[in-house]
Amino acid sequence: MRHEVSFLRDILAASSKIEGIAAATSEGSFLRDEVLPAAVLHHLTVIGEAINPPVAGTPGAAPGSAMATDRSSPPQDRARLL
Repeated sequence: MRHEVSFLRDILAASSKIEGIAAATSEGSFLRDEVLPAAVLHHLTVIGEAINPPVAGTPGAAPGSAMATDRSSPPQDRARLL
């Protein structure tokens, strides 16, 4: 399992790439381009996966999902990560 610091690095790298795209592109140019929105979506996906890494022992399950939820404890507050 990867260390939490590596997930934070992934989030910072992806957000920096999104920021670079936004800074270098006008809204109209962004909306007319086919590649830039796909690139931003990719980086948002990286961020989402870094925020909700799979739980050990549950292939592909994100914490808090139906497959990975421990019903004996309250759900975690994910808003603090943002």
